[in-house]
Amino acid sequence: MKDQKIILFVLLSVVGLCAPAPRLVKDSSSSAIYLIIDGKKSWIQNPQSFSTLIDSFDNVTVIADASIYPNGPDIDQNAQLI
Repeated sequence: MKDQKIILFVLLSVVGLCAPAPRLVKDSSSSAIYLIIDGKKSWIQNPQSFSTLIDSFDNVTVIADASIYPNGPDIDQNAQLI
């Protein structure tokens, strides 16, 4: 039992050090969709950019106020996943 607690503690410690996964958000008062990376919001400028990078609106989370995130670089039609 003691070994299991140590392994769990190490696992939780490592997970806590990882950066959160990027996420998609939409401000409830706007049509703008943002990709949150490293705690900054990057505006996806147009539908073409969105469809090039993202395959579904299912993962977009509506939030009350996107201004809680500082601005990152905008994402335009030339963006690519690498």
